[in-house]
Amino acid sequence: MSSLTVRNENVIIVADNDPKYSCMEIVFKKKMEGSFWKRLRMASKLSRDFTIAFAFNFSSDEEVEKFISVLRKRMVKKHFKVEKAFPEAIMPTKSHLSDVGWDLYTPIDFSLLPGEVKRIDFGIIIEILPGYEIQVRNRSGVVWKYNVMMALGQGTIDTDYRGHIMAPFYNFGTEQINFSRGDRLAQMVIKKVYDIELKEGKVNTNTKRGTKGFGSTGL
Repeated sequence: MSSLTVRNENVIIVADNDPKYSCMEIVFKKKMEGSFWKRLRMASKLSRDFTIAFAFNFSSDEEVEKFISVLRKRMVKKHFKVEKAFPEAIMPTKSHLSDVGWDLYTPIDFSLLPGEVKRIDFGIIIEILPGYEIQVRNRSGVVWKYNVMMALGQGTIDTDYRGHIMAPFYNFGTEQINFSRGDRLAQMVIKKVYDIELKEGKVNTNTKRGTKGFGSTGL
């Protein structure tokens, strides 16, 4: 058994678990809001229930975030190594523990004229584990606020790629847009890839939709 304790003047949290994380007991003092348990399960991706010895009500959001962060680090089973290719590069981060994607930051100052496309090198190299891919996607805030988007829409990084993570950005607006080092430009999502083979053969098209394609369900 291993034990983890988080303490401050108002809080004593003890989490005991076995090496395989098959059980966990969390000790609180007072009843916890249900919304916290939803956040906790999302953050640590647990499929099992908790055994509550006592209840406790956190006194601040910082305490909740710290507790979720500690649990998530102990529960995560996959680690991807990330290397900075040059000193100005910035490690990807998440704004919230329950976020799907990691934010990617520009390591340089740059500007985009209307209609211009520039390829931005994020300056990071990622060792992607077999059976996974990374998708680089737009950040909705960048598209909405600045009229700037990835020129390719979405990029796919294969498991054996070991080059710099980079993406082209397009200014589809009417004004020059300036970005500074540390601005969040895009996000990356790590996805599981299943081992599937394609086999030539007769395809069953006898379904409700059948061969109906573009516009078949209306606008």
